[in-house]
Amino acid sequence: MTTIQSRTNQMLLTLGVLLSVLVVWNATSQYLHWEQLRARFVSTGRRVPPAGPAETNLIVNGSAAVALLGAVVFIGLRTRYHRRAKRWEQQLAQGRAVQNQLMPQSGVEIPNVQVAAEFLPAFEVGGDLYDVFSTPDGRVAFSLGDVSGKGLPAALLMGMIQGAVRSAAWYRDSSAHEAFARQLNALLCSRSAGAKFASLFWGAYDPQRASLTYVSAGHCPGFLLSDRGIQRLDSSGPVLGILPQSRFEQVSVDFRRGDILVLYSDGIVEAANAAGEDFGEDRLCAALSRCKGASAEAARTEILRDYRAFLGKSVPEDDLTLLVLEARGAVAALQAAA
Repeated sequence: MTTIQSRTNQMLLTLGVLLSVLVVWNATSQYLHWEQLRARFVSTGRRVPPAGPAETNLIVNGSAAVALLGAVVFIGLRTRYHRRAKRWEQQLAQGRAVQNQLMPQSGVEIPNVQVAAEFLPAFEVGGDLYDVFSTPDGRVAFSLGDVSGKGLPAALLMGMIQGAVRSAAWYRDSSAHEAFARQLNALLCSRSAGAKFASLFWGAYDPQRASLTYVSAGHCPGFLLSDRGIQRLDSSGPVLGILPQSRFEQVSVDFRRGDILVLYSDGIVEAANAAGEDFGEDRLCAALSRCKGASAEAARTEILRDYRAFLGKSVPEDDLTLLVLEARGAVAALQAAA
């Protein structure tokens, strides 16, 4: 609370006390005046008039003074907590803005891929993450993860994971990728002590070899759409942050020009409509099956259209993250690799 705000509250409280004192003083003065009159009547032997109005005024004004003082104190405390709540809301809004800046926007220009994404946290900040960036050796690295829980604690842990994925050269080969997975898991185990865990799907697209390599640590299966159909990309290890000795395996699949990779958080497949039904993988794949030959942006739009139509007026209770990548490697390079 600023000095000006503190002084304002002190002045408000002081004014309330002064007004309360004035009200009580006025009522007391009237009562004392009646007592003086009463003493005169008694001393002269005359009949003493009833004291009803003076006593009533004293009781009413005293009660009003107490109520006024209580109201002033209540307003002062309420104003203080209201300002704290407003500052907290502002800090959360700033946190969400920072979190959005850390994630590439849908349609961002990255060589050899088209990126389409959607990120909708259930709270001001979320525990989901996605990222796409070019590596020094010409590959395209990507990640999508989900930390247990919601809100600020989950967002802070996911920020640490994103920084680790960005800073390491795990994409060089399978050994480096698997070793990094073990190191990241050990780091989360030591920091969260099992209280928090995360699922993470991260990998790299090599446009020269028309291949995609990934490790999925307990995350929802990815889906790869190509002229060969829809391929399910299953998990290749447990979630991060629970078992320090966990092992992870890198998986490699073909990813040719025009193919589409879809990654998502469980906030999509576990979203429930008014009837209590989950959106589920089947509906996701049904939407994706209509996207053969489409762009990443068109696939994102199609999936979200089905998702929103399914939910209707139901409000999602979990963070929603969707990442769609379309391979756009050079045709000459792909033909050479073939």
